[in-house]
Amino acid sequence: MKKIIPILLIAFAPLLSKSQTYQYIPMGLDNSSFWVMDYYWGGQQSFNGERVCQIVGDTLILNKLYSKCNCYTSKGRNQTTALGNGALQFDRDYLLYEDTLQKKVLIYKTNLSLKVGELEFERNVGDSSNMYLNNYSLNQTHFIDSVKYDSYPGSLIRRTTYSNHQFGGEFKAIEGIGASHSFPEGHIGEWGIAMATCRCYSKGGNVQYLNGIPADSCYKKASQKANPIGVDKLVDLGVRISFWNNEISITMQEMVNMNIALFSINGKKLYSKIIKEGTFKKSFADFPTGIYILSLQSSKGIENRKILIR
Repeated sequence: MKKIIPILLIAFAPLLSKSQTYQYIPMGLDNSSFWVMDYYWGGQQSFNGERVCQIVGDTLILNKLYSKCNCYTSKGRNQTTALGNGALQFDRDYLLYEDTLQKKVLIYKTNLSLKVGELEFERNVGDSSNMYLNNYSLNQTHFIDSVKYDSYPGSLIRRTTYSNHQFGGEFKAIEGIGASHSFPEGHIGEWGIAMATCRCYSKGGNVQYLNGIPADSCYKKASQKANPIGVDKLVDLGVRISFWNNEISITMQEMVNMNIALFSINGKKLYSKIIKEGTFKKSFADFPTGIYILSLQSSKGIENRKILIR
């Protein structure tokens, strides 16, 4: 038995060492810091696009140093004038304050009249997590279900907390980077679904976070105002779409190339196919239960729908 104890100590030494030496990694935002985010929303008021949020300066208010953050659309199309315009048509400015003692970042409107977000990094399993400050209907309290020390670009180990948000999937708060969704711009849609997914974060000319894109795609593209989609409904062009018992059925009166894509609620593409025939059927019964976005696009128009796979 005495021989086993030293072996166990050797095996757990790296974990003990990490817990003793690990220190909080502040964001330390400066004018080189920026995030690139994918925006996507389906349903009646659908839109899609890309937003860039960049730090453009700082300001001292009541002896606290705030970072000025500007968010703009670098690629966007919106189908209607409601959510589409609200999320993609306008540039927005924020003030970010990092409290290194409390290990959190606060997000305000530019005149500090309203706090619109609070990202807490030092959370532990079982702690509540509400980044969005009740800014959406049907808000529920979410809880941290795991804490990990993850390696991100640059071989830098960062503390990451995970929580499952209602219908929104896994939300990650990542020290020194921000969050996996809707940070620093926190648009929230129906049912508390985050409209934005962070694709990458860069600081000092170095990409420090990547989510499904190559490193050379993480750059600040020029501003581009969102353009409305000319045709709101494919059904107006003789395309009949039905979803029943986990199966989609499409009938087209005329032969057109149509791209069918299924996305997770976080915007991850799970299925894609181009069809040309007049009738198409596909079962999604083998997908996990949940809410998905079904997108149908052709030269004639576009339509996005939320579907529930049971």
